[in-house]
Amino acid sequence: MELWNKNFKDQYTLIELTDCCNLKCPMCSHNRPGGPHGDSTGFMDLELFKKIINELESKESPNALKLFWLGESLLHPQIDEILIFLYEKIKNLSSLEYIDIHTNGLMMTPEIADLLIDLNTKLPRLTLSIDAAGQDTYSKVRVGGDYQKLMTNIEYLLRSRVKKGQIFPSLILQFIVMGVNSFETEKFVYNWIDILNDLKKDLPDSFFHSNIQDTIWIKREDVSPKYREHSEKLYNDTINRFNLKSVIEKNYELIVSVTNLWDEPEKVSKKIRFPCSGPFKTPCIKWDGELTVCCFDPTFELSLGNLNNHSFNDLWFSPKADYIRYEMIRGNFSNIKTADNWDKCFNCSGLDTPKLEPGEIIHFLENHDNKQEHRSMVLDFLERLEGDSL
Repeated sequence: MELWNKNFKDQYTLIELTDCCNLKCPMCSHNRPGGPHGDSTGFMDLELFKKIINELESKESPNALKLFWLGESLLHPQIDEILIFLYEKIKNLSSLEYIDIHTNGLMMTPEIADLLIDLNTKLPRLTLSIDAAGQDTYSKVRVGGDYQKLMTNIEYLLRSRVKKGQIFPSLILQFIVMGVNSFETEKFVYNWIDILNDLKKDLPDSFFHSNIQDTIWIKREDVSPKYREHSEKLYNDTINRFNLKSVIEKNYELIVSVTNLWDEPEKVSKKIRFPCSGPFKTPCIKWDGELTVCCFDPTFELSLGNLNNHSFNDLWFSPKADYIRYEMIRGNFSNIKTADNWDKCFNCSGLDTPKLEPGEIIHFLENHDNKQEHRSMVLDFLERLEGDSL
């Protein structure tokens, strides 16, 4: 059986170091009863983390690690040991293409910042969730946070990176447009333009790379379908109000997304629903070792089992996992049910996110054990795909 394959794009393993957080943001799942997973919160055991990495190391195809999910990863009490372990591992881990971390930045001490920089090309980007341009708004969006402390932490990382002569990690300075902060969107953009220009004004041209920039990213709020129209209108009104446009300059890139991915014409008109890429490309591991097929399953209704008791391969290549994949390919999303008989995948709000290409689906089927059965599934899939294009 071959699932992990170089022809698959955007493969990664999501490892949640913790679902604890140092903030209480109003839009976050941490406000749910029982925490973001609906049960106890905690931190991944260091030995479990090492076990998972060692098992992933045995895979021959490219892979990436996302070291976050529903908590603040840098809050882990052994984050320094985790980063040092990864630093030693990745020297000889050719299959690991990159590490990705999202953080609110408040726990990014100088020591942690330097460890992140030491990961060099293996940590090509670091996403910082900021969402404000001053303490007043920050205290409403990032409840419990200290804006000045965050700015000090980010500026240390930027200056230390320059001092070490590195361009990694490039920073994604993220601002999600919401009702409480939309008026500060322009201020956020130009504050960061000024900071990045000032920090890099004396650097030689040899320091810069055309494809690697610190990025100011203005994003839509990811909301349920019920509120999506409101979120889209707020975003577009805000962008138009301040006349913001995507641009790439020497010292920074500004990303303004004019297209709402939820309303792309090809998704709206599509008759055939593609399989979700989650069960094929993006395993998600909770801090306690529970493995599921998708990050839209925070309460593990589609759990494959626990990595404390099983190997990654035994669970990820299990009959249960393949059943989910095959039913998606057949278009039978309503057959994928939770323990309480809910059609979770059929009713998923994360439809086709991220994208799985037709060629990837066909490759998956052609490289599985039962050639005859899967050959007929390929033909059936191609027939439905052709009918969709008519």
